[in-house]
Amino acid sequence: MAIQSNPPFQLALISGPITLPVTRFYDQARLDGTLQATVTIKENTDLAILFTCSDPDARLYMDGLETLPQERLAEDSSGEAYLSPGPRPIRLFSYEDFPLIPGYYWIEVVLHGEHYFAPFQVEPKRLTNAQWEVMRQELTDELHNLALDLIRQSTGIGGDLHSTMPVELLHRFIVIRQHFPSVMSALNDLLRRANHRVRKSYQLIPYYRVREFDDKAVQYRMVRPDATESMLTPVPEVDYDLPENRWVKHILRVVSSCLGEFKTAIDDYIEFIQRQIDELQEMEMQPIAAAERREKQKLLTVLHEYADAATKMTKAIELVQQAPWYNSVGSTLPLQHPQALSFDVRYSALYRLYRRLRAETIEIALDDAYSYQWKRTDQLYELWCFVKLYRALAHPRIGFQP
Repeated sequence: MAIQSNPPFQLALISGPITLPVTRFYDQARLDGTLQATVTIKENTDLAILFTCSDPDARLYMDGLETLPQERLAEDSSGEAYLSPGPRPIRLFSYEDFPLIPGYYWIEVVLHGEHYFAPFQVEPKRLTNAQWEVMRQELTDELHNLALDLIRQSTGIGGDLHSTMPVELLHRFIVIRQHFPSVMSALNDLLRRANHRVRKSYQLIPYYRVREFDDKAVQYRMVRPDATESMLTPVPEVDYDLPENRWVKHILRVVSSCLGEFKTAIDDYIEFIQRQIDELQEMEMQPIAAAERREKQKLLTVLHEYADAATKMTKAIELVQQAPWYNSVGSTLPLQHPQALSFDVRYSALYRLYRRLRAETIEIALDDAYSYQWKRTDQLYELWCFVKLYRALAHPRIGFQP
C-alpha cells in the first residue's frame, strides 16, 4: 500500500483549539494493524474539518457525514454524502450532538480520478485503550450469552441444556425452521422446473433419421466421405448445469449437514432426558421429584417435535436431491454470484437461508437505543459497571435472585 505525500489539496482536523494537519495518505482503505493513524484526537471533543482545494470538483467522504445538516452536504450519483472544498472550517461533531466514539475512521478524498485515504483514531478520554477494549469485549461476551439465553427460553428448553445439544446447533435448526416454508415452496418448484438452457450437442445417427445439419456436420461429411451409414448431426440437449443450480446443490448440502448434526445431537439429548425421567420415576413419592419429572416430560415432548421436524425437512431435501436433473449439476461453485440468486424468488429463498446459516455469530435483534457499539465511554462504563454489579450479586455465595 503506497503512501502518498504532497497531495493537491489541504486537509486539517480541528479538535477544540488544536489544528491537526493531515499530510499522510494511502491509496487503499484497510485497517489490519499495519497502518498508523495519520491523526489522533480525544473522545468527547468538538471536531471540525478544513478542506481546501483549487479544484471545486474535489470530494471528501468520511464516516458519519450523513448525520450533518443537508445544506452542508452534496450527494454523488450513488447517493453517498460528501463535502466540497471551502475556505472555512465545517463543524462535524460536537459533545452535545453526536461525538465520535473511540475507534478508527476513514477520510477519503477523490480528485481527478485519484483516491486519497487517511485513517484517524479517536482515543478514549477517561480510559486507556487497553481498558476500553477490555470493557467492550466483556460487554460483547455478555450480550452473546444473553442471546444464547434468549434462544433457550424461546425454544422452551430453558437452562436445561446438556453438552450433547450445543446451543449453536439449536440456533441453526431454528433458522432453518423459520425459513423452511418459503424454502419448501421453492424446492417444490425447482423439483419440476429448475432453470435450464438448451444447448447443441452432436451425435452420429443413421442417415434416415437426420432431420437437420449445420456447418460442423458438413465439415464432418467432407472429412469422412466413407461414412455412408451415419452422419454427425446437431441434437438439442437440455442442460441444467447452470451457476444457480450449482448453488442450489451446495446450499442443500450445507442444510442437510446442519440438520444431520442437529438430529444426531437431539437424539442423544432425548436419551439423556429419558434417563433423567427414569431416575425420577424411582423417586415418585417425593413431591419435588414428581414436579421435576413433569417438567422433563414437557421438555421431552418438545424435543421429539424438533426431531420429527428435522426428519421431515431432511426428507424434503432428499426428494430434490433425487430429481433427474440434480446429478447432472456440477459441484464446483462459480466465481461470481449469478443474478438468479437475487432476482429469482426460488433461488433467493434458498440463498437467504444460506447466508443466515453462514453468519459467524448468533444474531439477536436489539433496539437501537441499546446498541452498545455506539455508546460514549462514560455510558459504556455505566453498562460495564451494571453487568459487573449484577454478576457479583448473582454469585452463588450471595444468591441474589432478580
